[in-house]
Amino acid sequence: MNIPALPTKQQKRAATKLEQTYMIHRRRNTITACEDLDFHWDLREVQLVRDYWKQGLSVVDIAKKMNRLQEEVLILIIDQSRRRNISPRKGGALGWKDLES
Repeated sequence: MNIPALPTKQQKRAATKLEQTYMIHRRRNTITACEDLDFHWDLREVQLVRDYWKQGLSVVDIAKKMNRLQEEVLILIIDQSRRRNISPRKGGALGWKDLES
């Protein structure tokens, strides 16, 4: 039976440094928000969403065309706006154009 070796002092110091650097908030009981949603996007899908956004489609209609949940599309829209890949537009998330037109 292999018993894992205990961490060395150097490894403990490195772990402490990483925790201090990247773990900004100490938490006890945690959940992962929206873990049932898929926030991974292919670059072609991202470009399509940008195009639909520019065309004036609503988040609801973009989600239908992309076969994705509205929440997933909305988070991508927020991400693309923060990255300045899309601009604010008339109608905001509701857009100005119907899917059928």
